[in-house]
Amino acid sequence: MQKRKEEWIRHRTTQPEREEQLEWAANIVEYIQYIHKKTGTRTGTQNRTAAPSLRKEVPLLGPRFLPPTYLHLQKRSTTPTIEPQSAYLKAITIIHPFYFPELAKCPQCGTASVGWNGWTTTGPRNVHGICRDETAYGVQVQCRGACETLYSGGNQAQQVGTYCFATTSVKFWENREHWDVPRMSPYQRRLKQLLTMCPAFISRWYASLFEAMCCYKRAV
Repeated sequence: MQKRKEEWIRHRTTQPEREEQLEWAANIVEYIQYIHKKTGTRTGTQNRTAAPSLRKEVPLLGPRFLPPTYLHLQKRSTTPTIEPQSAYLKAITIIHPFYFPELAKCPQCGTASVGWNGWTTTGPRNVHGICRDETAYGVQVQCRGACETLYSGGNQAQQVGTYCFATTSVKFWENREHWDVPRMSPYQRRLKQLLTMCPAFISRWYASLFEAMCCYKRAV
């Protein structure tokens, strides 16, 4: 985690986030890498076999992570160490194929033949919200179709252009309509479907509450 934080600072000399924010984000990245590896999403899909599942004791969190509050510290320790820095941590949304497999296509040519090329190296991006600022962090999607054919190869490329996109970049989202932006992850959609099976007077209340809790802003 320390190495990742130092890498973000090194690749972005004008890093706007404080060290506490970067440390918290680095911890979240480690968690996502763990659950992604344990569920074997990509391997299971390619081999057309059932992907392994998480153990019951492993919590399934995200894609939007809220910073811990003073209540968390108070309930987890009889003598909590309360530091003012924790009150200024921002929420972070992770744009990762674990949560959004439907984003696995090139935003430029539309091909579904893409590769996930690791996390972005510059760290989380700022997102201006209605109530308060947040952050977003994602991976790099590399086109393996028409864009790679045209733009890869360095000086030998047929044309000058981009074939690798960060999921938090403007380029990745600029050609998408607002209704194409994912509002919740697949498991959240499934939970909402289950809620709608309740009696109508309960269903409407739970569905509206769940919608308000799970929708999040466009991460660009």
